[in-house]
Amino acid sequence: MIRNKNRGRSCSPEERADILAVFEELELLKPAPGTLLQDAELAKLLDGQWFLQYTASGTEETAAETVPGSVNAAGIEVDTSNNATIVQQNIDVNRQTLQNLVLTRWGGYYVDAKFKCSESCGQRADITFETFGFQIGPLRFSTKLLFALINWKRKDGGAWLTTTFVDDSMRLARGNKGSVFILTKKERI
Repeated sequence: MIRNKNRGRSCSPEERADILAVFEELELLKPAPGTLLQDAELAKLLDGQWFLQYTASGTEETAAETVPGSVNAAGIEVDTSNNATIVQQNIDVNRQTLQNLVLTRWGGYYVDAKFKCSESCGQRADITFETFGFQIGPLRFSTKLLFALINWKRKDGGAWLTTTFVDDSMRLARGNKGSVFILTKKERI
C-alpha cells in the first residue's frame, strides 16, 4: 500500500485517506503500551535504527500546511521524497537521544535531539531539538545556535512524538504538528 509512494509524496488524496484508515485501524487493534517510555524493558522496542516509509498529515486541518513526504523539525521542513536515498531515525532510549537523518546523493542533513517521557502520556516523547547539520561531499557543518534560538522563541511547548503502535519491525507515530509516520526496521519494504 505504501511501497513506491515516495514516502507519501506520490499518493493521491484517496490513497492517503486509505493509508490513514489502515494506520488508525492498527492503532486500535494493537495500541502501543501506555507505559512504553516509562518501562525500561518496553522502551527497548524503540531502540535502534528506524527507516521512514511514509509520512503525511493525519488531519484535514494540517493537510494544507504539510507537504506530503516531508518531515519538519521545529519549523525546518525537509522533503524526504525525490532526492532522499535514506530517511532514518536513530533512537537511544538509555541516553534519551534521537537523530533524524536524511541522506541524498550529494550528502545529507541531520538533526540531533534529546527527549524525555511526557508527564501526560507514557507513549509520548517530549523532544528538544539541539543540533542541525548537513554535509556536502567531504564538507560538514553543524550548529546548535539555530535550535537554541528556535527553542528560546517557542511558545507552543515544543515538539513531541507519540508512538501509537510498535512491534519488532514496524512503528507508527503521530507528531505535534498533526503528521503521521510509518517507520520500519528494514530500509526497504
